Amino acid sequence: MSVLLPVLLLLASAPAALAFSTCPSLDLELYRRRRIEAIRGQILSKLQLTEAPDPDDIPDEVPLETLILYNSTRDMLRESAHRQELLCQRGSSWEYYAKEMWRLDMIPASYRESK
Repeated sequence: MSVLLPVLLLLASAPAALAFSTCPSLDLELYRRRRIEAIRGQILSKLQLTEAPDPDDIPDEVPLETLILYNSTRDMLRESAHRQELLCQRGSSWEYYAKEMWRLDMIPASYRESK
């Protein structure tokens, strides 16, 4: 009898415990699809497109003018980075020390006039 009473109380409280669970179960596949769709929308918005372009409309080869512009920009950025690196290496020890000295009087003007 002493074992039966706790078991009955446990079974009686089970429906009440289920009523406390108000959180719906999380569907990970649905969450994943919604997240991918949100990212897709952000990318299209950044590209100022309303929908994804049709894969059949994409040309097979990149136009020559675009390749020339890309290559010249890439070369220019490489040269600029190389020049910046050389400047940093050459002037790093020299730039460590101050080149000018400034003297700032911290004594108030009224104190100087009284002496």
